Amino acid sequence: MRILVDADACPAKHIIEEVAENFNKELIFYCDLNHVISPSYGEVKYMDSGFQSVDMKIANDTKEKDIIVTQDYGVAAMVLGKGAYAINPT
Repeated sequence: MRILVDADACPAKHIIEEVAENFNKELIFYCDLNHVISPSYGEVKYMDSGFQSVDMKIANDTKEKDIIVTQDYGVAAMVLGKGAYAINPT
């Protein structure tokens, strides 16, 4: 089980980092090149700024039982179909 975060506009990145670290879970933030983040825990995967590029990468990388943090209903629908869990950060 990993935690994948749609990080472009995620308001709770620091809380997600803390929880992932406390439970020793792999954490991956996904964002486009217009956003620069520097988490203290986890890794960042940068995508180009193309339409839906971050969303599609998250959907393609998702595995069964992963936790996906997103505010995007389209991403949530795609990952639920793969047996993952989708939660809203707010």
